Amino acid sequence: MASPMKENNAMQLSLPDAAPLAAAAIARWMLAFNARNIDEIVSLYAPDASIHGTTYGVLAIGSDAIHSYFGGAFRSGVSVKLTSTGVTIRSGDILLSAGHYEFSGTGSDGTAYVTPARFTFVLGKMSDVWLIVHHHSSTASASR
Repeated sequence: MASPMKENNAMQLSLPDAAPLAAAAIARWMLAFNARNIDEIVSLYAPDASIHGTTYGVLAIGSDAIHSYFGGAFRSGVSVKLTSTGVTIRSGDILLSAGHYEFSGTGSDGTAYVTPARFTFVLGKMSDVWLIVHHHSSTASASR
């Protein structure tokens, strides 16, 4: 494990230290999403977390709003696949992971679709558990 460095009074960890933490959190999120397990996915968010969702016009704040957001997404039958990620830790208890994923499903007209999107997850360590404190997701152009 790389040794932490102090910079601007914040604990900094190198990318290799952050990568397994981010990968595990994103893997749990993707499994819950693709299983359409609303209780599991909501449990991955802090009680006062927020989400700027891909298909939601407002900032969803708190467990009830996040439950509502994913309830709508899960009813549509959409699935998600990770396509790229990059991570950094800003302090010992805050982890930021940003990258790209793709949503896929079948539209109301029966046509299959794939929608490229970008994400940012901000996770906070709470009682030795990494929980999502903020999540941003938005559509991205197919070319990067």
